Amino acid sequence: SELVEMKDEFPDLIEQSYMEIYKDVRKSVDICHRDGYIKDPVARDPGRYIRKDPELIETLERMKAAGKKVFLLTNSLWDYTNTVMTFLYSCDPPRPNKLTSHWTDLFDVIITGAGKPGFLLDSRLALYRVNPEGFTLSNTEGIGDQTASEYLAEGKIFQGGNWNHLHDMLGVQLGSQVLYVGDHMYSDILQAKRTLGWRTMLVIPELAAEVDVALRETKALAILQTLRDTRDDLEELQSDLSAKLMLSTNISPEERLETEAELARCTQELEECAAAVSHENELYHFKFNPVWGQLFKAGTQNSRFAQQVESYACVYSSKVSNIAKVSPDIFFRCVSDMAPHDRIDESAVHRLLVNRQTK
Repeated sequence: SELVEMKDEFPDLIEQSYMEIYKDVRKSVDICHRDGYIKDPVARDPGRYIRKDPELIETLERMKAAGKKVFLLTNSLWDYTNTVMTFLYSCDPPRPNKLTSHWTDLFDVIITGAGKPGFLLDSRLALYRVNPEGFTLSNTEGIGDQTASEYLAEGKIFQGGNWNHLHDMLGVQLGSQVLYVGDHMYSDILQAKRTLGWRTMLVIPELAAEVDVALRETKALAILQTLRDTRDDLEELQSDLSAKLMLSTNISPEERLETEAELARCTQELEECAAAVSHENELYHFKFNPVWGQLFKAGTQNSRFAQQVESYACVYSSKVSNIAKVSPDIFFRCVSDMAPHDRIDESAVHRLLVNRQTK
């Protein structure tokens, strides 16, 4: 974003187009993921970089105990995956009813080096079985004539492959049977939902703070809404006064002068009110984050990110373990879609029309 702002402000300083800037940045980030620049420091000291969730392991155990098939699908290779998952498993507090003794016990299938989003798109990608002891790979054609249980008994840790392999190993017939949890809109959620029809859960860590601020700042939002209502009333009055001056044919000179004066006062008040709305709106917006403000809003409308969440995430939450707050057999139902006319009782137009009728 800083490069885009720099090019916006100094277009002659950066010769590359916006698309070329994107490609260069994307290539650099991909290289950092591949060459160990990002992952090596994390692997050396995971506690410094990874947030602990003391409820994560119990959540996964609860899913397994409820008869759900649980899988891990990651672009990271086995060595890094094992390091991170071992750390996360060690964060689990002591429990008398613990159902597992190693993090791999939490999953029916583990696929590393998946290469998402390709894993979700290309049904020709080859699958390899991982030997976790020697860090070696062996070729495998998939289940073939075996049952899923027989095949996985030979080893349930893999690298690469594609969604067909995963469906076979889990016994999935329809994409809607899968609830896929991920934190990347494009690599995880969008392609899984749009291409395979998987049910999706997007993890948005910033959501918890977003909700906390919204609940804490209800008074500030009420003040802002009052200012907006006042602005709407002043716009309505300005429109009525302007129409009176333009359309009335039998208005007296004295009444015209009074109306013009009232219109001038109204216009001045409207400008001041609009400035106050803009100021309060900015203050409220940056209460959520001092840099980018509200994550889910751009003014009074949903942000582009919020639109993507609505389109592609069946469920979204601040962390995976929140799903343990409900029954593993719960059926999530979507909130009813609402067009603008469905919210007529909340609209400024409806309020103004009611005010007209009561005058």
